[in-house]
Amino acid sequence: MFKRLFKRREEDISAAKLYTHCLKQARKPAFFGSGRVDDSYEGRIDLLTLHLTLVMTAARKFEVKGITLNQALYDVMIQDFNIAMRGEGLADTGIARRIKPMVSLYLERTKTYTRALLSGDGIKSVIETDLLAGEGDEHFADRIALYVRKNYAAIDACSFEQLSSGSIRFTEFV
Repeated sequence: MFKRLFKRREEDISAAKLYTHCLKQARKPAFFGSGRVDDSYEGRIDLLTLHLTLVMTAARKFEVKGITLNQALYDVMIQDFNIAMRGEGLADTGIARRIKPMVSLYLERTKTYTRALLSGDGIKSVIETDLLAGEGDEHFADRIALYVRKNYAAIDACSFEQLSSGSIRFTEFV
């Protein structure tokens, strides 16, 4: 009985793998610096959101299984935010107050990135205005837009088994 009670759901395990994979990719030093993504709280959240959006948008085509995986991925992200804030010494009331704007930013950016991905164009414009806050190098914006399109195409071509096993691979960004 206890084994079943404490057993993690398969989608939770998959989501944790995918989240960790996206987080590691989003923290690569090549994304940050002068004319690139600002290495700040907002910049790091934005870049993580962009990578999660690539996965979550691709998962949508799998209907119920994709929705379940996306919800588990979102839950893992919220849990990670909570753990990070507790590590900063915040109490429950401080976490609740600080997590609300984080989630709001995440949801806003996810909608914007998803629309740009699904429309097939406009990703560079979204990157320039949202991810780079209008202050990035145009050459960098071109490179990251190409990176996003290539990675989305590769992730979107994955089967549900490939996606849920976490066996996606992001191309290197240099």
